[in-house]
Amino acid sequence: MSRRLATPYRLLLHVYPKGSRRGELADTLLMAAEAGHVRPGPIETLNLLRHGMRARLGRPLSRGGTAPDAAKARHLAARPAVS
Repeated sequence: MSRRLATPYRLLLHVYPKGSRRGELADTLLMAAEAGHVRPGPIETLNLLRHGMRARLGRPLSRGGTAPDAAKARHLAARPAVS
């Protein structure tokens, strides 16, 4: 595990929501890194940024997922109005 490699990974992982999972992910990435690497590759960097934003913002509705607030709003809209 290289300290030179730990810094770029930890900076990239700031895209992910705060929590203990961020530290676990950093440890996993460092253990899986090939010997001699001093920074993540471009594809790995893009994947970490993309998945971090997805974890922070949620899955887009255009891909078939449902945001919890949207599902709740549809459920409430389907109820009959109480007078």
